[in-house]
Amino acid sequence: MKEHPDRSIAKYCLGRLSRVNIHDENKDFIFDFMIHCFNLEPSSIPKVIEILCDRFSVFSRGALGPVRTPVLQQAAMQVLEKGIALQNASEIAWALWTCIVFGLQVNEDIFAKVIEISDPIVALVALDANSRGIVDGAHAFPSWESYLTHDNLYEEMWLLAYEAAMHGWLTPLDPNFIDTSDQFKILKDDNVFFYDNAANPVDLVPKLPDVEPAENAPDFGPDWDQEFTYF
Repeated sequence: MKEHPDRSIAKYCLGRLSRVNIHDENKDFIFDFMIHCFNLEPSSIPKVIEILCDRFSVFSRGALGPVRTPVLQQAAMQVLEKGIALQNASEIAWALWTCIVFGLQVNEDIFAKVIEISDPIVALVALDANSRGIVDGAHAFPSWESYLTHDNLYEEMWLLAYEAAMHGWLTPLDPNFIDTSDQFKILKDDNVFFYDNAANPVDLVPKLPDVEPAENAPDFGPDWDQEFTYF
């Protein structure tokens, strides 16, 4: 770590964890560690999702079971609240995507604050979550719907304007506004989507590489603490 003081220890550890075998007797400890990473360093969320899918799933990929699922759900809500307070669109989007991948319920009051964020990625992931029935309560989206106009197809919220209309997630005042743009009408006529919600979300999570041979990597067996002495 002294050689790379600007690098993240958490992300380094998760990178190593993604390539080793995690023994069942150590999974509770490793899971708790990953939840801390999830909360304290949201940039590590993508790797946490991958490890949970491939090393912690039970019965099927992405199914964490009744004990770990609520812990992850609580962590996702905490990241959402922090991201909303900081207006950090990346944190909000990744926390929402975690909910979609693992089927976690999104708190009604927290989601009401998400709706106030003017970011196309946040909006699309939130609308996707809402369409999948994992958001508590009923919600209206007047602020996001206001972007569904011809002019906004050529502004920074173009992705929301196009995708929300194509998916039928929002209702524009002019239902034919995409047709008024020659460029976007071509995309619409060819049924082009930039946000794919048809696939199983778990299938969109990159699969981890095969576990490294024991001679190349620690196996986190009974003597895992000996492997972490450099911390």
